[in-house]
Amino acid sequence: MLKLNRSIFFVVIVVILNPLFLRAGEPALTLIERPKIEYTADNLRDPFMSNIQFAQIDPTEKLNAIEEKEQSFPDLQVQAIVWGGNFPQAIINNTVVKIGDTISGVRIDGIDKTGIDVFYGGRKQTLHSPAAGDNSEDQKNPKRES
Repeated sequence: MLKLNRSIFFVVIVVILNPLFLRAGEPALTLIERPKIEYTADNLRDPFMSNIQFAQIDPTEKLNAIEEKEQSFPDLQVQAIVWGGNFPQAIINNTVVKIGDTISGVRIDGIDKTGIDVFYGGRKQTLHSPAAGDNSEDQKNPKRES
């Protein structure tokens, strides 16, 4: 009896479910044809390149700007130097300056009895003391050190 129940159950399942899987006139297995898709990276960005836009700088312009700065050293007249104390000072263009001060874009780096060491345009220069004699030409074209 148990064998008969199993066979009836199997037949019922096959008869009921078979039409759902098999449609009239179609084979049991069909291949699905899918379109062939090719991927190209024509309009895509390179993931290893930065999205940041940098300004293009012409190196010759930068060199020209540096040369212009060197040529346009401000007119500084050393009038006096006081160097024999804890805080050496100088008077340049009627202004009292000490080490570390800036006058007309020129930084004062050192003051001693021979002159004033200044930094301007990327170069270190020396402005001579007015007591060193007639050095008016040297004042206009200070000695360059690097």
